[in-house]
Amino acid sequence: MHRLLKRQLKRYLASVEPIPKEWQSFVDIVDETYRQADTDRLMLERSLDLTSIELYERNQQLQEMIENLRETVARQEQAQAETEEARRQLKIALKEAQTIRGRYQRQSWDDSIATAKTKEYIHFQDTPDAESTPATAPPEGSAQETWLPTMTSAVRQAKTIAESDEEKGQTLALPIHLYGDTIGVLGFGSQETERWGDGEIAIVEDIVGQVGQALENRRLFDEAQQAGFLLGEQIKELDCLNDIGRMIDERPPIPEFLEWASERIAKAMQYSEICLVAIEFDSRVYGVAGASELPCQIVGGLRVGDEHVGQIIVAYTEDHSFLDRESALMGDVVRRISGYIENNHLIETSQAALAEAAETHRSYLRREWQDYLQKERSLRQNTIVYDQQQVTAVPDFWRPEMERALAQGSVATVEIRDEASPEIERETRTGLAIPIIVRGQTLGVLGIEDPSGERRWSAEELDLVQTISQQLGQVLENARLIDTTQSRAARERLTGAATARMRESLDMDVVLQTAIREIGQALNLHDATIRLDVDGNDRF
Repeated sequence: MHRLLKRQLKRYLASVEPIPKEWQSFVDIVDETYRQADTDRLMLERSLDLTSIELYERNQQLQEMIENLRETVARQEQAQAETEEARRQLKIALKEAQTIRGRYQRQSWDDSIATAKTKEYIHFQDTPDAESTPATAPPEGSAQETWLPTMTSAVRQAKTIAESDEEKGQTLALPIHLYGDTIGVLGFGSQETERWGDGEIAIVEDIVGQVGQALENRRLFDEAQQAGFLLGEQIKELDCLNDIGRMIDERPPIPEFLEWASERIAKAMQYSEICLVAIEFDSRVYGVAGASELPCQIVGGLRVGDEHVGQIIVAYTEDHSFLDRESALMGDVVRRISGYIENNHLIETSQAALAEAAETHRSYLRREWQDYLQKERSLRQNTIVYDQQQVTAVPDFWRPEMERALAQGSVATVEIRDEASPEIERETRTGLAIPIIVRGQTLGVLGIEDPSGERRWSAEELDLVQTISQQLGQVLENARLIDTTQSRAARERLTGAATARMRESLDMDVVLQTAIREIGQALNLHDATIRLDVDGNDRF
């Protein structure tokens, strides 16, 4: 007797024995009902366990894929952060340069004067066709040679010096000062015997002061041009890295990405107009293949892990040396392209594994449904039809659009308008068929139609039917799982019962008789036979 029933009988009857005869049949039915309820509950729990295990495995696969994508996004964000950090550091450096510019101006002139390889002279001759011409030094024996010593003295003494010589004439030298230091000298010579007047010297000194400031402005202009050029080159390199990062975010195919990169890298080099780039990867060359044959080149190897998979060749068609910053840019580009190739390989591998797992599951699901429909022939041979009055099972009922939807695994529509004469019966209808799909496997078709042929299926109606089709697929799959589980449980229960009965006896004949009887009853057979024959000689 079921323990729950026993407790209830004790509660209300105070004792379970003896049970009155008139209650015995009722108690037996209740007991059997309790036991059947326990069996159904166990089967349902097992079905839920199987479904939970399957959902858990799929969730694990999705979590792995999401983790891979997160790692890819994290690497891209890190690359972007590195670029932004480099730009920020550049802005900080420029601000600091502006702050200390005044302090290093003097040092800049000292360095400029100290590192000057030659001194440049500008001399002017008082002749009818006089003009200013550059020269490395005054010619020997000329008038300028007479006042060159005076200029040297003015530089050494850092003051204006005027000298007079009856044979060579008058000479005047004025040092060019800037921030208290002498950066040059201005010299004059005259064949006149009259000495330089104080007024003339004062005028020339004023002019020399303006010359010093003009020279400083020129130095600052040249320095600004050089700084602007370097800044422009750095910005051009950063733009190149940013463009590569943006292209990586778009995830183009590797051949398309490498072809684009070969053109973009060339634009970031110092001499972009004569720069050729070739990228060798997977036995192919992207860009200009002739770059590998030029003598002036720089090469960066592409690596995936520890494996060398290709190289980037940057070359100039003319004889130019590559700068350190170009080499650094090359290293950054190589790392980003290598990372993209590696990430793309990992994603393709993950996608292939997921596709293979999905295909395996579809094959499994297809076999399970084939076996299930083979067993449930009524479901396989009949079509469930609703005609506004009743629901009926119609054998082998198919519409053309239903066959197309089943074969293609997509929505199919049909519109038939027979414009035959009124004397001839005509067919007019519009139909819509939606495949019932569960995890990529088509289980059947849901078809709807309008016999009048006037209806046009709206987007909202199509979405509604597709949603119902998806939910129907899930419900059908759950029902199949429950039915399969129940069938398996019933089979195991019959097997266990038959085995238990066979083990009740040790007599060989009794065991054989029990076995054949249990098989016949379990399978509802008309005849069944068992015969023992070890050698195979005793045929019957």
